[in-house]
Amino acid sequence: MSYNVGSLFAGVGGICLGFKRADERFQLSFANEMDKDACKTYSTNFNHNLIEGDIEKILDPNILFRERDFLQTRFTELSNIDILKSSYDEQFIKDCMKSLNDPFLVSVLMKGNFDLTDSLKKKASKFGYDEEAIKEFIEYQLVKINLENYSDEKLNPKFEELKIKNGEIKAERIAVLTAGFPCQAFSIAGERKGFSDHRGELFYSVINLVQQLEEVGHGKPRVLFLENVKNLVSHNDGNTFKVIKSELENLGYTLKYRVLNTYKYTTLPQNRERIFIVCFLNKADAEAFGSFEKIPELKRTREELKQSLKEILDYSITKETNPELYYTRGKYPQYFMTEEEFLKSGKNEWINLDKDINEMYEVYQVRRGMYVRKNQSGVCPTLTANMGTGGHNVPLIKTHDGIRKLSPKDCFNLQGFRVGTEYFFPDKLNLSALYKQSGNAVSVDVIELIAKRILKAFLKVDNEVKVDKTTGLKIYKTSIQNVVTEIDDKESDLLLKSLFEIKKLLSDDLNLINFKEELRKQIMIKLSETL
Repeated sequence: MSYNVGSLFAGVGGICLGFKRADERFQLSFANEMDKDACKTYSTNFNHNLIEGDIEKILDPNILFRERDFLQTRFTELSNIDILKSSYDEQFIKDCMKSLNDPFLVSVLMKGNFDLTDSLKKKASKFGYDEEAIKEFIEYQLVKINLENYSDEKLNPKFEELKIKNGEIKAERIAVLTAGFPCQAFSIAGERKGFSDHRGELFYSVINLVQQLEEVGHGKPRVLFLENVKNLVSHNDGNTFKVIKSELENLGYTLKYRVLNTYKYTTLPQNRERIFIVCFLNKADAEAFGSFEKIPELKRTREELKQSLKEILDYSITKETNPELYYTRGKYPQYFMTEEEFLKSGKNEWINLDKDINEMYEVYQVRRGMYVRKNQSGVCPTLTANMGTGGHNVPLIKTHDGIRKLSPKDCFNLQGFRVGTEYFFPDKLNLSALYKQSGNAVSVDVIELIAKRILKAFLKVDNEVKVDKTTGLKIYKTSIQNVVTEIDDKESDLLLKSLFEIKKLLSDDLNLINFKEELRKQIMIKLSETL
């Protein structure tokens, strides 16, 4: 007995690895991811089908033509405005283009939600630019550049490729569909725009795929497994989560959810609070799963947490082997001020990392560039996607030969990936990409913990299918006789009529999940023999 698992927004495969590690009966069927660097890392570690690309376009390839029509219309509109007569700082325009031209730009433009970021608005204000005028000028430039990607020569092959991927993603019946849908729209670290941010709307791709799987005859996945930031629950006064919950319940799912902190439920010493939503199509599965409240906290001592840090972080790294990781006076003089330099500086806070970071197997941060703080829980603070960009809030540790930031290997291991033994980095991928991937990833051990509970529920329900062999054979033969003359009917109709005969003879509360699947196979065999 096995259960197929499909994964949307797979990233580098944290959720997939958790299910794979939980039990071999979870069979990874496909994964979808659009970030090219993440796909490289994923492909290095998994052999099953990775369907690369924008899931919205894979599920609806005709979006391409709607985007082209919009861009052509918008280009004409903007061309008729006097914005092109204005003159702007060349470097500022380049910064705007680099910051705003992301994979979701056209979708954002189509929804009328295009805007400059707060930081770009501040820069525009310093130049004395009119905000609306500069926004229209940037939009014109972006539309012009993106139109180049929508010529017939480029569009038609893309459309055909998306149609093939649409077939691949719906090729098999899926027992568990997982989705760590983008969290930036709800995260405290982001701007928290929710569904007004296109990334927040990507949740609806989960709904769309469930419906399409049902339409092609595979039925809905037995379980939906969703993960996001804890702020999803409280975003927009709880209304965002109400919408998500309502959409899932309208599909027929029963929801179980809770915010779990990584270090409280696993041996991974990281403070990482995430909401996990497990949606069950069958009430029997939901009841067998129970509640998240029954998952016990580990309640480890600070010394035990310290020991975990010692075991997970790589203290064999040195200045000689990895100088790029180390904080030195030459690189960051503001973080190594002497007392004399501090008194002359006129600053309110004195930072000297040699003085402030003084314990091994502890994790520190320079907060807002003003003071150093040791994590009070004795664990690593939440890893983030922008750790590789430097700045404040980067986790720092004391080593045998200085102060350094966490390495990509440290970060992945704090997420439970076990780099070097179970998981490997691809060749020629820069450090900033790896930091981003680890910060966007899930804690694998938490996924494994929940996946095991899902499997336990599946097995409990499926093992309750106790059909007496003799009685079952008689019922089976009767059912075959009743349907074999109706060969022109669809398979589903045959199956339903067969099950109806069985249901009349068996107790109403008997679970028929496994028996139904086996009956489907046997009926098709008998029908093929008859033909």
